[in-house]
Amino acid sequence: MTTKAQKTQIYKKDSLFDIQLNMSSEKNNYIIQDENFNVLDVSRGFLNLTGHNSCSEVNDPKDFFVNLNDDDLKISRGEISKMADNEFSESEVKLAIKKDGTNLYVVDKIRWVKGVEGTRYLWTEILDVTELIVSKKINEALLSQGNLIILNINIDGTIVSCSNAWERFSGYKSDETIGRNITEFIYTSDYNFFKHHDFVLWLRRNSYTKQSVKNKKGFNTNVMISVEQIAENFSQNNLMLTIMDIKKQTIIEKQLQSRLDRDELTNLFTRNYLNTHFGNSMRTNDYIIYIIDIDYFKNINDVYGHIVGDNLLVEISKTLGNYSDENTICFRLGGEEFAIISKWEEWQKVRKVSENLKMDIAKTFIHQDGHKVFCTASIGAGLFEKTQSLRTGLQFTDLLMREAKTMGRNCYVIGDPITIQKLKNDGKFTSKREIQNALEDQEIEYFVQPIVDAVSGRILGFEALARWIKSNGEIFEPKKFIDILYLTVRQPKYFKLKTRMRSELLKALEKYPNQYLSFNMKIELLSHENAAQEIHESILGSIGSETIQNREIILELSERAITERTNSDLVIKQLEKLKSIGYRIALDDFGIKSSNIQRLQDYPIDIVKVDRRFIKKIGIDDRADLILSAVIKLVTTLNLKIIIEGVETESQRQKLLSMGTSIHQGFLYCKPVAVKTLAEATKHLSL
Repeated sequence: MTTKAQKTQIYKKDSLFDIQLNMSSEKNNYIIQDENFNVLDVSRGFLNLTGHNSCSEVNDPKDFFVNLNDDDLKISRGEISKMADNEFSESEVKLAIKKDGTNLYVVDKIRWVKGVEGTRYLWTEILDVTELIVSKKINEALLSQGNLIILNINIDGTIVSCSNAWERFSGYKSDETIGRNITEFIYTSDYNFFKHHDFVLWLRRNSYTKQSVKNKKGFNTNVMISVEQIAENFSQNNLMLTIMDIKKQTIIEKQLQSRLDRDELTNLFTRNYLNTHFGNSMRTNDYIIYIIDIDYFKNINDVYGHIVGDNLLVEISKTLGNYSDENTICFRLGGEEFAIISKWEEWQKVRKVSENLKMDIAKTFIHQDGHKVFCTASIGAGLFEKTQSLRTGLQFTDLLMREAKTMGRNCYVIGDPITIQKLKNDGKFTSKREIQNALEDQEIEYFVQPIVDAVSGRILGFEALARWIKSNGEIFEPKKFIDILYLTVRQPKYFKLKTRMRSELLKALEKYPNQYLSFNMKIELLSHENAAQEIHESILGSIGSETIQNREIILELSERAITERTNSDLVIKQLEKLKSIGYRIALDDFGIKSSNIQRLQDYPIDIVKVDRRFIKKIGIDDRADLILSAVIKLVTTLNLKIIIEGVETESQRQKLLSMGTSIHQGFLYCKPVAVKTLAEATKHLSL
């Protein structure tokens, strides 16, 4: 075996640097042999092609070429030895074999090259023609089948073979076809060439094209022609023309289009039809889009099965179909989501149609096991202007529909000017680009709100709350941007900006070294195996290990974000890891979602933050007092700390103290403020 050093010496000694360069190529398949036909080197491309690891594995040609015996090899080498230097010789197609046993069709091109010291080297290039040979075999099979209209032509456009189907299609027998030029049968207005060769080149560039074929009676038939290169022999590539009668294809296309345009289950129009007919901006009218989403449809499938769910969708489609007319079209967008597009008239009619849709869907039912299965829907209705893109119109209306869901479902939201202004005020139209700009311009920063011992008036800690301070001085609260902010800061570029915000906050709070600091945490961040470590590293990178040791850090997990889809086992596992590192865990917004008592048992939490809704009516409503007292008793019995949020009045403070809970947070003590104004805002409190 030739070593790497020996190979280098050979190339260097004989000044064959051009060959050495080619040998490193992964595109070319080369073999270098000495005058005794010993393999000195093979290219990387050859190894990739054959699956071998080194030239030592292919030293014997019989290991590569199939059906090569010693006698044939001896004769072949004798003829090769007589070749003059730099004289090329090309073989017929040979059958070869890869290391894994897979067959290859190859052609080898050889020549002798001579170094400056007179040493001769045999340079062999292996050309892989497997794809061409296979396509030739397929072509031969297609010609013999007799059910495809096929013409094979050479590089000059001369027809060299035709299928039996061509004879039936054109009326020309094979002996009337073979030997004639393709331009005698095919006409197209797309070219105007004087030479047949030019037409063949044009066909090569247009592998799928509409043409007209003249039959023996002189009539033209419109067809589609598929053009594919095949190998008649390696030195000359022919073209296979597969001719398809457009009449048959048109029928198939119409059937396919019908399947694409009509929903198979409900027979309503599909999203594809919607895109085709409303996807351009050349409309002459404004429209109104209604998006209808069936409420809790998953529960119907889970309880009754998908067949019952499908039957209900069919009934709903019939209900929606009653709204169809010359100006109104109904669609099934997918799953349990439907749409209606109607010409715009006025908001009063939109409101009436939305109300009728809500009531009619609520009346729709199917019979199952002796009882009726009903459903309701959340509906959004948005203006779709003629200059607007369909995507924008659907996104806007979808936002309205989702707003209806947040309002409790079984209702509708229409996008009239009053509603749009309200949604803008709530930050519903805030874009990711706006948040990115705000982060880059340092318009988003952390405010803090003290958490207070209501008995002593001492500040125990702070909750960090993001605020967006716009250039005009307007301050946006988190509800207007927090969801998009969380999505944005997951990108590496903006994650660094969030890290900077935390660092600046910790530095600003150096005057308050004994107070803990809590950060809100999205439950989505805990939904994978390495979540705890990633969260720790992100906090470590922003505040440093020394700060974590000296200042207690609390991570607040919103209870409202925990749903039935939450992988509780994984979340609990990650929370336990965070606790082992030294963080404390708080369950925020406690009491505004179901199953919260079970979470107190399952989740490794240290603190429960009771939502402000629990204390709105304390001291006024006896039931509110009893419920809150029960919650306080439950939490304290579990040896968990309890923080009451939303304390705004002195009477609430006194009532809470009488119930035995003294750790409060709310406007009564201090609103969320920038750290630079914290001292002034908390001068009535102590440290």
